[in-house]
Amino acid sequence: WRRIALRDIPPAGLGRLLWLRETRGGLFHSGNLHCGIGEYVLHRLTGVWRQDAGHAIQIGGYDAAKGTVAQGPLDLVGLPLSFFAPLRVGHETSPLSSSVASRLGLGAGIPVAGPYIDQEAGFLASMDKLTRPLQCSLGTAWVGNFALPSRLRGGSPYQLVLPNPAGEGRLVVQPLLSGNAAWDWALASLIGGKSARALDRAEKILAEQPLPPRGLTAIPWHGQPNPVSVEAFGAGAVLGMSATTSREDLARAVAAGMVCELKRVFEAVVRHKVCDGVVLCGGASKGVHFPRLIAMAFSPLPVFRLADEDYAAARGALYGLRKDVVCGKVVACKPLAKRWASPFESCYDDYIRAFDRVYGNIPAGNAFFIDKESR
Repeated sequence: WRRIALRDIPPAGLGRLLWLRETRGGLFHSGNLHCGIGEYVLHRLTGVWRQDAGHAIQIGGYDAAKGTVAQGPLDLVGLPLSFFAPLRVGHETSPLSSSVASRLGLGAGIPVAGPYIDQEAGFLASMDKLTRPLQCSLGTAWVGNFALPSRLRGGSPYQLVLPNPAGEGRLVVQPLLSGNAAWDWALASLIGGKSARALDRAEKILAEQPLPPRGLTAIPWHGQPNPVSVEAFGAGAVLGMSATTSREDLARAVAAGMVCELKRVFEAVVRHKVCDGVVLCGGASKGVHFPRLIAMAFSPLPVFRLADEDYAAARGALYGLRKDVVCGKVVACKPLAKRWASPFESCYDDYIRAFDRVYGNIPAGNAFFIDKESR
């Protein structure tokens, strides 16, 4: 999998295909095609079958090293390449069919772009003030997208690698082993629910005191296998609790731990100047505290938030048609007050030491690395 997919684990899509063959074997014949919604819509509009690299990753047949769909992985589930659509090439477009154009009141033959995976489209939409953004989607799972230049080699156990839609090199889609699932737990268990009222209360708690007491560290791996009891689930950890630790302090520790994890995973990317700034989008970017804390964590790099992030993927999908309308408007994120800079550095140092002590021997926890020799 390191050679083909450039990651340490097999793609889940092969397991899904195997399960489908066992439970719905009648679907697998030469008259059918396995597709996603993007491929289906493109075909209905143009009569052309195409898939993006992200969907190829989802089915488990993507050769990230060569940028093709490979037969080798598909042999494991006994399926031919012909059961899947060809890959989209660059930003190619296909003409709108005359029958669909007539129904929609449009001109036949106008270009139709796509399909695009949301990560590559969102990355393109984040290039307003930056040419080399680290675009961070702060959703259920936090994910960072950045372009790794051809002159550099690097990787991580969980990376997804796509062609860079903005030029040379590769687009790295780097999921974190943490995300809003951890914050949802904090809201529900420590603050009193996930309603708008609870979110407002959380913002007030974090505004009063943005960081936990020194030494209180939360590692937000809530959705990972347990490192101590292998048959159990949940790897979240809290170190440094005392008899005076409050629920509010624990909530602050979870929020700080999520931002520290984001910084830890992309520290080499920042150090080697792969990116010239950070652009935030997704759930946690809509609040006040997380953007300010992330801006402090990545300082002196500028940190921005997509003002119309709900339309980011739609904008990026227009790249093959009109590059001038792709970029969304970004708003600068103001970091926490300077007096919190030193406490945050101590908080991050505590986090790294705690992480190494608890998860240092777990390869899945490795941050993205860049090979020094490739410079």
